[in-house]
Amino acid sequence: LVTEVITTTALAGGGTLPEQDLPSFAVALTTSNKPAHHLARDLRNRDIPILGRIFEDRLLVDVRAVLDTEIATISDAIAAAICS
Repeated sequence: LVTEVITTTALAGGGTLPEQDLPSFAVALTTSNKPAHHLARDLRNRDIPILGRIFEDRLLVDVRAVLDTEIATISDAIAAAICS
């Protein structure tokens, strides 16, 4: 597993700011044993889905809305998805 914290942008979403960019950070994940789209699928299919997006053959997990109490759950999910 290769990880890198990168700067990125998130989108505010619908409502009055449908295309408003928000500065953010993401953890970029690359594995030698699983393509990014398989890792993304495996994380989405967990009991507690972890959502990310693929960019330049890496899975980006945006941490803008991640609470400190959720970090261990996300970390465990990534470890399990890599090993499956």
